[in-house]
Amino acid sequence: LSTAYAYISGGHSYDPEAKEYVYAYVLALNAGMFFEKDENGVYKVDPETGLHVLTTDDKKLQDLENTIVHEMLHVLMHDYNRVGMSGYVKEDMWRDPSYSNDEKWMIYRENMFPIWFKEGLASSVQNAYQDKFLCFSFFSYDGNGSLEEEYTPETVRNAYTTSFFKTAPDSKLGYNMVLDLDAGEDPSVKINKVGAQYASGYLAILYLAELAANQNGETSVGVDENGRAVLKSDPLRVGISTILSRLHNGETLDELIADLSDGRFENTGDFQTRFIKGDDDSLDFCVDYLNYMRDLSKQPGRQYLPNGSVMLDFDLDYMSPFDRNVNGVKNAMVIVDSNKREKSTVDNVIAYVGGGTVTRGDYTELDDDDDDDDDDDGTDAEESAVREEEAADKDADPGADSTEGESGQENTGDNGGDDGGGSDDAGWDDAGSDDGGSDDAGWDDADAGGSGSDDTGWDDADAGDSGSDGSASDDGGSDNAGWDDAGWDDGGSDDAG
Repeated sequence: LSTAYAYISGGHSYDPEAKEYVYAYVLALNAGMFFEKDENGVYKVDPETGLHVLTTDDKKLQDLENTIVHEMLHVLMHDYNRVGMSGYVKEDMWRDPSYSNDEKWMIYRENMFPIWFKEGLASSVQNAYQDKFLCFSFFSYDGNGSLEEEYTPETVRNAYTTSFFKTAPDSKLGYNMVLDLDAGEDPSVKINKVGAQYASGYLAILYLAELAANQNGETSVGVDENGRAVLKSDPLRVGISTILSRLHNGETLDELIADLSDGRFENTGDFQTRFIKGDDDSLDFCVDYLNYMRDLSKQPGRQYLPNGSVMLDFDLDYMSPFDRNVNGVKNAMVIVDSNKREKSTVDNVIAYVGGGTVTRGDYTELDDDDDDDDDDDGTDAEESAVREEEAADKDADPGADSTEGESGQENTGDNGGDDGGGSDDAGWDDAGSDDGGSDDAGWDDADAGGSGSDDTGWDDADAGDSGSDGSASDDGGSDNAGWDDAGWDDGGSDDAG
């Protein structure tokens, strides 16, 4: 976490004061990235507020603002789509004696949303095209060491199914990387998965949003006077809202994808396997999007590459989604010196009615009398055994939580936040490791976020992303080898793995 921009951690924990199981989260920021220091290297403190002084560097602020937008979408999904984010069908699933341990573990594993789905959604509201510009450039790779001027169905499908790009002509493009959604979910794949989980995940979300728009008689794709594809963000933004809403209202992701595609995709796994490489409609949509963004990049007078966020029009020339001239924007980002998790205020009846990947929520309150397995400290014995089993699995496959970044750096932690287990204080130590949350059935997530354009460190906690510096003259070189939140999931994590 020493060079991560930020992370969001959320999950089930036992509150010893309230003597209840709660869902809580914290959004942590790397002070070293965004706080100012004096000439002696000591962090400055505002004498009036007693708080550290936030940087005034515009570029860093733009990165921070995009990171916050990305992470806040994760936070929203923790409450609005909790079944798929946590893997739980009910808050006290791990204490419910009506489920066997095997049943609990199967539900948890199968119900978590795929990484590409969670990260693609969060990326859709930040400057995804700027941040993952290098990844998108790879989609024009011809397979023979060159990047083509035009995206074609052949180049996009070829790049999507190619697992390495070491032969790229520019040394700055010489990274090992996968773009295939299936590879991004496969723990046996050891090379950089940021392209699959973030860039391809983003494209997959836009395509699903297009299908949702189509059901409402809308489309995001048009044609200009020269016969070139143009895309509107409005239908995609509405489509994404529709997807989140339908999941919240009880549809599973399997059901949703099958319905949006009129049965062309049977379920999430079928979509994940055939997106781009085995489906021409999704391939054509991605080709249109990539060519449109490249056309925008070539417009004279542009200051930045196209942003890529669905929150504003694609053709606008900007980096940060925040307008700092609006009253209250500056004060909305007050950073406090605390690692305390905040309890979700969403009622469980609302949080657990939605759908996960394969199963709907099943909210029924479990009486304390039904819970015979709680230890004196609140730790559930059955869940602890399952957590130990997962730890053993991780030890047997050390590569599963260690993915090589585009710069060749490597993440050797669990998304930047290792669950200490055993404790019910749901606290975080100074290194960002979860020393509590032992009741969250898995590794407590440290979902390190960050748009990462132009920073030279890791910017989210999984596969590194060589993002663009955002300028329209960017030649594909990266100023950022950043982590963008993925890795091992912990029951209730938005950083899945």
